[in-house]
Amino acid sequence: MTKSLILAALIFGAVDGSAAESAASGLSASDQAQAASEPALLVLERQIVLKQKERTEGKIVPDAYREWETKFRTTLSGAIAAAPKTPENAAAVVRIQTLLGEGKSAEASLERSLEENPGNPSLLLTKGQLLHKRGDFQGAAENALLAWEKSGRTEKSAWALYQETKGRVAPSPTASHLSPAGRNAVRTTVSPNASKDSSSLFTGAKPKPGAVIVPNVAAPEDGAPTGDGNRGRLVTLLGVVAGVCMIAWAALPQTTKDRLVDPFALWRKTNTADHLDEAVTHHQFLEHIKGRTLAEVIHEGDVKPRDSTSADGPIRDVRYVILPTNPDIILDMRHFLVVGRMGETTGIIIEAIQAYDKQDSAFQSQDLISNAYGTTFFANYNHAKPLDKQLTEFFKNPDKFGRGWKIK
Repeated sequence: MTKSLILAALIFGAVDGSAAESAASGLSASDQAQAASEPALLVLERQIVLKQKERTEGKIVPDAYREWETKFRTTLSGAIAAAPKTPENAAAVVRIQTLLGEGKSAEASLERSLEENPGNPSLLLTKGQLLHKRGDFQGAAENALLAWEKSGRTEKSAWALYQETKGRVAPSPTASHLSPAGRNAVRTTVSPNASKDSSSLFTGAKPKPGAVIVPNVAAPEDGAPTGDGNRGRLVTLLGVVAGVCMIAWAALPQTTKDRLVDPFALWRKTNTADHLDEAVTHHQFLEHIKGRTLAEVIHEGDVKPRDSTSADGPIRDVRYVILPTNPDIILDMRHFLVVGRMGETTGIIIEAIQAYDKQDSAFQSQDLISNAYGTTFFANYNHAKPLDKQLTEFFKNPDKFGRGWKIK
């Protein structure tokens, strides 16, 4: 403790030159070198940590501590004014303010600093430490892991804090006023050894500023975190790529999709008028479904108990409908109403599965054109209006729904 007081005094002139000189004579060469090179705010941070530890252990009476704190605050004000405006110094000030019991002010300062420097490891680690102190272990783990990543995986204090707090359950979801980095991960149990005083933000015989709350948790030797974070990022990346591809696919004209899926026009040469002998007119189909809901129609032909995966479409007697404007096209109303409702991308996936299973119906032109018409029909579908009324409008001018699908 005496050494820390002397270090601060040497930097800020809190003691006169003769007192500093005589006190410094008791420092080792390494400690004197540290005093000359270490940022002033970090020296003060260590000083208050050790002083509060003395108070907790009863080594200093309350009156003496209050007198010391008054002088410390004066020294701190000068140090803050003189220190460069860096994120690391801002983080040190926040930690010192917290130790002085100025929690709300410290939190506000931290949030402002994070708005200006959202990816700074020192600020993120400090936020994680404050959240840990409040019992928000999930927020602490998230900020600690983010600090570890932003530091290039070199900040061992951040990694140790993450290891300590991941998988722990906070006593209450409102344990902290600070907003954590996110809310995706981490569940647990409050440790009975959780800190009970301000000095528990740091541990060890010679605590370092920014050290983690709970000791003896080492960073991995190879400097890499567990695979959970990497797997999560990979899944997220794949999801984003898949989403972008699906959006891009949906925006393409149908003729472009045809060329991409079938550049040699193999399946587009197959017959779109299959099942002509079974097909009915659109009038017959509309009469059959008159007054019925979409759910009733798509589950009419179910061969197993009805659920979200059992939609087999209309019954066989009315499944195939002649397109009124082009008798060379027979719409498969199962594809139109069931697959078309899910989109053409899903339809392509279904056809690919059928091809893998070596089914003869895979990539049949009739299926794909039915999917195409169905998808565009459902793009403007209104669940508040009767299905038969909307299909009546479709059959009046189906080509406007077909998006230029060309029959060869």
